[in-house]
Amino acid sequence: MKVSAADSCGSLSVTEDNLTTEFVLPAHKHAENAETFYIVNGEVEFIVGGEIIIATEGDTVQVPPETPHTARCFKSTKILILFQPERLEN
Repeated sequence: MKVSAADSCGSLSVTEDNLTTEFVLPAHKHAENAETFYIVNGEVEFIVGGEIIIATEGDTVQVPPETPHTARCFKSTKILILFQPERLEN
């Protein structure tokens, strides 16, 4: 966790993840959260609301609330994931 809900008074959360080529994110949507992905390095295919987006180093992908999205990793990838408002932490 780079920025927790507590750190931001509930306005956002930021996590960093290292994805492998086996990573597949099943299709889903978030009722109340916007989700933003920032590709630090690597390559990920996103499908956001039916649009295919190939994201590489330096790219940002925005997912509004209630928008179906999925992803799969083509190369080992370091990614930052932002939720606004914060995503409940486990």
